[in-house]
Amino acid sequence: MSCSFRPWTDEAHDDLERGRIDLLLNAEDGSLPPHLEHEILFHDRFVCVVSKDSPFKNRITLKEYLAAHHIGVSVLGDRQTIPERLLTQLGVKRHCVISVPYFTVALRMVADTPLVLSVPRRLAESTIDRQQVKILNPPSEFQGFRYLMAWHPRHDSDAQSQWLRQLFRDATSSIAA
Repeated sequence: MSCSFRPWTDEAHDDLERGRIDLLLNAEDGSLPPHLEHEILFHDRFVCVVSKDSPFKNRITLKEYLAAHHIGVSVLGDRQTIPERLLTQLGVKRHCVISVPYFTVALRMVADTPLVLSVPRRLAESTIDRQQVKILNPPSEFQGFRYLMAWHPRHDSDAQSQWLRQLFRDATSSIAA
């Protein structure tokens, strides 16, 4: 067996539908077509990462969040889907002055800037240099989210697909809630 992981594209669901990929791993962002099978692998939440010398202490309020300048991570269609969806529901927008395609790039950029970066908590905790940046709780309006694996229903009973899904279940089973 060999695995090939690809960055997210707007065509990912279509690739799954057409059999160009076997399994889709992604944060639940409301875009998964309802006819695709899926399973929750684990839960996470967003946090805000800021420079170590940022005036923010432990939490950033929604008012402070909206007044700040942000680094955006273009996950899908040039937007960071989960924060943008939440802010749209609240009828507000944030001001992203920089947009990059990967969270890890953004995490390296935030030190020594006045910018705010919204990232999944587990990624921030495992990646940041605490000498350079700090993690803040996000506005209380931010909700948690789920990471999913999704597949086409035609692969439900396929032994290879079942084995692959079990591999990801096993790999993520130790991730605490």
